[in-house]
Amino acid sequence: MKNQCERIVETELHKLVPHPKNPNTHSEEQIERLAKLISYQGFRSPIVVSNQSGFIIVGHGRLEAAKGLGLETVPVIYQDFKDEAQEYAHMTADNAIGSWSKLDFSQINTDILELGPELNIELLGIKEFTVDPSEIELPDLKAGDNGPCQKVTFTLSDEQVDKVKEAMEKAKSFGPIHDDLNENSNGNALARVAELFISSCDVS
Repeated sequence: MKNQCERIVETELHKLVPHPKNPNTHSEEQIERLAKLISYQGFRSPIVVSNQSGFIIVGHGRLEAAKGLGLETVPVIYQDFKDEAQEYAHMTADNAIGSWSKLDFSQINTDILELGPELNIELLGIKEFTVDPSEIELPDLKAGDNGPCQKVTFTLSDEQVDKVKEAMEKAKSFGPIHDDLNENSNGNALARVAELFISSCDVS
């Protein structure tokens, strides 16, 4: 199988020509979000240009985002296509094949809590995404597999999630939390909240 990916070339924006038969459309909202992603990540997916026609095959949206950011050059991969049909097939499939996949929102919600407040959910590229407490579900560990640490599953309302997050942040503000067995900062913060509550209720 021939590798079609050639070396990346920094190319001036004015030299790039959109494909006149590109069937993929990009809303203004999508371009703005893409520009945010590029500002945060940099260019991780170069634009693809055909050596045969000279047209952009992949990356029309990235081109518009780059213009909006005021960039002068973008990374481009120039590739060979045997004919116009192969160009068109790749141009269409690049967007269409992605629609076949399905995001696991439960996993994403769980990962967001693990990664902490430094993750801006707008940079996930998911349209109108918000953290949904009902989607958060940590798997139960089998008996004997718990070891020194355990994952705990519980359900919170939106208001309760906000309160727990606020309490955890305040707990972290008291200084670094160290635990020889647990490396999870959020778990340690929640444990500190529990300790403070228990100590405040201890009337013995």
